[in-house]
Amino acid sequence: MRILVAGGGIAGLAAALALTGKGRTVEVIERDPSPPYGGPNEIFEKWDRKGATQLRQSHAFHARIVQFIRTHHPELRQRLLNAGVYELKFADVLSPTQRRKYRPKPIDAEWGALTSRRSTLEAIMRAYAEERSGAIFHSGYKVRGIVCVPGRRRIATAKAFKVETPSGAEEIWEGDVLIDASGRNSSIPDWLEQFGVKPEMDEAPAGIIYCTRNYRVHPGQIQPSVSNGIVGGDFGFIRGALFPADIGNFSITISVPEIETKLIQAILNPDVFDNFARKMPGFADWLDPARSFATSKVYSIGNLKSVWRYWVKNDRPLILNFFAIGDSTTRTNPLYGRGCSLAMVHARVLADVLSRTKHPVARARRFDKKVYKELRPFYDAMVGQDQAAIKRAASAQNPDIKLSFREKVAKSFAEDAVMPAMRGSVTFMRAFMRSGHMLEPPNAWLKKPGVIAIILATWATPRRFKKHLYFAQGKLRRSELLAIVDEASRTQKAA
Repeated sequence: MRILVAGGGIAGLAAALALTGKGRTVEVIERDPSPPYGGPNEIFEKWDRKGATQLRQSHAFHARIVQFIRTHHPELRQRLLNAGVYELKFADVLSPTQRRKYRPKPIDAEWGALTSRRSTLEAIMRAYAEERSGAIFHSGYKVRGIVCVPGRRRIATAKAFKVETPSGAEEIWEGDVLIDASGRNSSIPDWLEQFGVKPEMDEAPAGIIYCTRNYRVHPGQIQPSVSNGIVGGDFGFIRGALFPADIGNFSITISVPEIETKLIQAILNPDVFDNFARKMPGFADWLDPARSFATSKVYSIGNLKSVWRYWVKNDRPLILNFFAIGDSTTRTNPLYGRGCSLAMVHARVLADVLSRTKHPVARARRFDKKVYKELRPFYDAMVGQDQAAIKRAASAQNPDIKLSFREKVAKSFAEDAVMPAMRGSVTFMRAFMRSGHMLEPPNAWLKKPGVIAIILATWATPRRFKKHLYFAQGKLRRSELLAIVDEASRTQKAA
């Protein structure tokens, strides 16, 4: 079986790892050049990846991926660690209060995350896929179209990709299975319309602009520890997170609500970005000029949406021998960091489906049902969180807005019960992180009586007895950040 994959990003790499073997040959068609020679820093600085606009944004492999790699590709995991990819363990995300009473449990070993620059992750995964899995990568080749013919039950059946070679010639590459792994800007859904294939789509705004800057510690310096809890916070009008990366690098991502136009205009200024970042709890030590320096400008991604495409309607596939995986079919807010996990699940489900049945119609149905069962609950949960965040951002701009009684209760539950309990209880944090990293269904922690008891007990505790369990929100006020913007504007005019 010849499998052609359009796109060599994380989704394409996931397909290469999951689908090779068992009589299958996987060929990945990637428009961009191969990773340049050199170490991780050279790859980050020199790799021209126009097809991956988020290449220099913060990235992490959640526990769902790490668990799969640890089980099925232990050599890949070791290669990543040898390259300096940062391994985050469960104890590392505990607050000081939690660490004092933490007693490890065997289940904690299942949780683990890998954080790194995406360029490092891709380069290592690609080398491993070529050397160990036998996948074939065609760099500099561009998918320019798709060829379909009528198939079983007169359903369009994918037969080939139209491929532009590095010399500019166009060729027809036939495959038994065609996969779209070309990401959020995929053109393949548009090309399929000429064959009567137009999947219905759910769509919802993420409501944020996503901005990242990369840094590196000076030679001889070491990164601060992340063993005192999560570095970052959600303040409604702005969110921030710090990601340790490979070989002394790290990145900071700040997401700003789309309605905060004044902040958005300013935050792309590197000096303003750094001033913002230093206001985030825990960031100042990392950004000490004696310890680290910036290695990039501020990269931003906007117009972010959650998208879910339906390739089966009323139990009838729209197309056969074609599967879309990753961002090309299921896209979510990158704030939650689940894009890589969704792509990996897509690839694993497809591998299982191809192994279990040879009937094209049955394959399409089985893939659709399994993906929906495994991923749709997470998609719905993330869309719901986005809509709630959009409302919070609107209320932050207008403090005079009167909340209803129900909204006040929900706000208190989140701010005075859930968040403090998460920083005070190891049991709650364990359950929350397992759901957050897709080891358990989303919000599974809300169905655990023990966790609910902890949350309610925290809610009933007077604030003066749980002050240490709150994020340092008092150090980050919207008015203060707007003052930073105004000062930067005056400075630029004076210059």
